[in-house]
Amino acid sequence: MRLVIIIAFLGLLSCDQKSAGNEHASNSEPPVPGSPKDAAEEIPDAIMALVDRIIEAMPEETKAEIRKVPRAELMVDHMGMGMALRNGELNQRDSEVVNYLKRKGIYHRDDFSTIVLLSVNRKLRGDTIDLKRQIQDYREYWAKLDIVAPLDLACPSCGKEMEVSYLGNGVSANFPHREYFQGRCPLHGSFIYYYGDGWKACAALPYKDNLAAPSNSEKVTEDRYLAVLYFRIDDDEKKKNIMTTRLSWHPDDGMIYLIHCGGVPRIASDKEIADLRADKTHWLFSDTEERILEELRKLSKTDRLQRIKGMDEVTRRKVDIFPRDKDPTGIDKIIDPFAK
Repeated sequence: MRLVIIIAFLGLLSCDQKSAGNEHASNSEPPVPGSPKDAAEEIPDAIMALVDRIIEAMPEETKAEIRKVPRAELMVDHMGMGMALRNGELNQRDSEVVNYLKRKGIYHRDDFSTIVLLSVNRKLRGDTIDLKRQIQDYREYWAKLDIVAPLDLACPSCGKEMEVSYLGNGVSANFPHREYFQGRCPLHGSFIYYYGDGWKACAALPYKDNLAAPSNSEKVTEDRYLAVLYFRIDDDEKKKNIMTTRLSWHPDDGMIYLIHCGGVPRIASDKEIADLRADKTHWLFSDTEERILEELRKLSKTDRLQRIKGMDEVTRRKVDIFPRDKDPTGIDKIIDPFAK
């Protein structure tokens, strides 16, 4: 990890980011609905520990350059150290730094890395880190684009903290402009969030008796092992619940599954696949990517794994069917999630 940080800093680039004090975030604007209102500067131990590790590994000449520039923002290394962080330490599901920032309404990976690196620069210069203001600036920036992340991550049914992710726009059949977030509760399934409505539960569908659940259905529900081919939200302002429809394929058996509202997956019929493929608005794969997928589906599980290992990074991430290990360098190592 130390070596990766040093290498990244040797390629340090000056780059203005959308951060505290820049043109995207004006202090004169009204606060974003539900913005954090911490009364005092509170910086979690996990963030400070990461900041200190970066400073410890930083070459002295880089520290001197950061101290000389007029503003800390001018030496935020977005493409060097920022990329190393986004592909490594800030790309882990159990990252305390990422989880803290998500609880404060920050979801963009560029925001994660810039907040950390601006905090590094400010500490080196003896400036106030002002984490609260950094977070508020980003929320104001995204609010101008009608993206307001939830701050209450508690499951509406049981209160347990959900795993929340950003879905984006164009996913709703009725409101394509809306920016949605999705929350997953291990006990009560999926919920969809739009700041104008709050959390809505996904409506449950009765399971068809003639379509038995596949033997590996528990594995299929782990989205990080799936490539999502199709995703659509059916929202209605008059209803409390919401409907989602998703087609995903699974590397373990090469099958395509239909999943409604995070429920039990079932193997999709050829007609269902064809009908959803006709809805180009919500079909996520290009013709080229579909051809790659069809080639993979014809192979055995072992051969699929070997073929994926040989793919270029962009294609491999699009197919996105195997989790990455926790290599802090950010270099992907494909592993089999079902190996015992």
